Amino acid sequence: MNPLDYRQWPTTSKSIYGSIKLGPIPRPSSILITGMGGSGIVGDVLRDYLGGRIPIHVVKDLTVPDWVDASTLTIAISYSGNTSETICSSLCARERGSAVIGVTTGGIMASEFRRLGIQVVQVPTATAPRFGFPQLLYAALSIIDDAVGVNGKEVEESIAAQEEALRDVSLAEYVGEQLLGAVPYIFIDSRVQGVAVRFKNDLNENAKTPAIVAPIPEADHNDIVTLMMRHSVKHVLIKAGPNPVMEAVESVFADFSADPVKLELKGDGLLAKELYGITLLGMATLHMAEKLGVDPVRTDPIDLLKKRLGRLC
Repeated sequence: MNPLDYRQWPTTSKSIYGSIKLGPIPRPSSILITGMGGSGIVGDVLRDYLGGRIPIHVVKDLTVPDWVDASTLTIAISYSGNTSETICSSLCARERGSAVIGVTTGGIMASEFRRLGIQVVQVPTATAPRFGFPQLLYAALSIIDDAVGVNGKEVEESIAAQEEALRDVSLAEYVGEQLLGAVPYIFIDSRVQGVAVRFKNDLNENAKTPAIVAPIPEADHNDIVTLMMRHSVKHVLIKAGPNPVMEAVESVFADFSADPVKLELKGDGLLAKELYGITLLGMATLHMAEKLGVDPVRTDPIDLLKKRLGRLC
């Protein structure tokens, strides 16, 4: 298995987090994170991690909610800098008085934001946008640290969790092997829902495989009923530490003779657990790509659609 950029993730994370220099940021009462695909997942992870401390809203669309105003900090994340939805939504937020900061490798966003006087954090490139995840995440964490503060120890733990996942390559390959030829049905503790969203995205893009995300406890009221029949799916159960609801779900899986792939996320805090899961499961999808004989980097339908859509605002 070629791990592509994953081996560099911990070093990249440390480098990015310690190097961001920004001008003054007004202290916000809420944070809006806008981005699509591999860039948008940054918002999902940060909402899981910090959403209990400060309201964090994630936008994966062209517009922003009506409540966005001068008390909102908008972080616009586009790896390429050319994502129309992200550019449009962030400019919409700016029109409503929100402070906006862009995170990108360049493109239209970098040039247009600078022309408008919007701060831009320009990060290094990667093999493909989704492999630039740590550049984008740790840049956004640094911005939020400047704005409202984050726990530096938890950030360090999240980088150590990546290193641990890289050592668990045999587990990653095992997970990938179990999912070959099936549609993964991912049941996950909702506290770390970003892991499942990222895993689904990596399954789609790296392994060209469809997948379903079922966050628990919501999935206990709908998705779990599908255990009553046999379908061409392979269940995955991702746990994030002690949780009686997850234990009950696991027992129901056993009662209905389901045999899920189980993964316990390692790490002390939520951010560490998310980075462990994202790193390990990303490598699992690269293993699947190798076994399926597909190029994990190519995303032809996305490229074609972007050309046909052009600039949307």
